[in-house]
Amino acid sequence: MTLEEIREVRKAQSVVATAVHPDTGEFIPWVMRFSSFIPMNMPIAFGLLFTAPTPMNTIFWQWLNQTYNASLNYANRNASSNYKP
Repeated sequence: MTLEEIREVRKAQSVVATAVHPDTGEFIPWVMRFSSFIPMNMPIAFGLLFTAPTPMNTIFWQWLNQTYNASLNYANRNASSNYKP
C-alpha cells in the first residue's frame, strides 16, 4: 500500500466514524451530529432572544429547541446499553 492509499483509507475511516452510529450502524443525518450543534442552534438562539415575547413565539421557539435537542440526543444515544428507564 502506498502512502497516498493509506491517507485515502484514513480519510474514509474518519468520514465513516462521524457519519455512522457505532452501536447501530445507522447513518446519522448531518443536522443530528454533534458537529452541527452550533450551526443549528444559532437560528434557534436568535429566535429565542430577538423575537417578540408573545405566548405563541415563546411556545414555538421552546418547542423547536426541545425537539432539536431530543433528536440530537436520540441520534447519538448509547444504543448498546441495557438500561431501560
